[in-house]
Amino acid sequence: MRLEHVSTVALAAAVTLGCVESTIPVDHLTGKQYQSVDELEGGLGPNRRPVPMHWRLTFGKVDSQGRGVVTWDHSDMQSGEWYHLASDGTLSGSDQTAPHRYDLTADRVLWQGKWYVRDEGG
Repeated sequence: MRLEHVSTVALAAAVTLGCVESTIPVDHLTGKQYQSVDELEGGLGPNRRPVPMHWRLTFGKVDSQGRGVVTWDHSDMQSGEWYHLASDGTLSGSDQTAPHRYDLTADRVLWQGKWYVRDEGG
């Protein structure tokens, strides 16, 4: 068996078993929009009862230091903060009170304790 064949087989096995870590570019989320998996509280309606809605995250362009602005539409509010996406999927934000994470395999974001999936319309 030739050496390059062994290397190819070993690499294929490592990828299949999940041993090879993929790195995520810092600007991977730029221009993408995600919506909460669940409908969450969206403010009060005309009858003074909570109206359900999907919360949204919109990721802006990343600067030369690897930070971008994310707009978070939640409840009946909109807030903005900076974010940084590390190559392992860890997301850090300027107003972080819960863990943030990007899951490359499922193309989803964990933000402030809630899961968000890709909104293809955004």
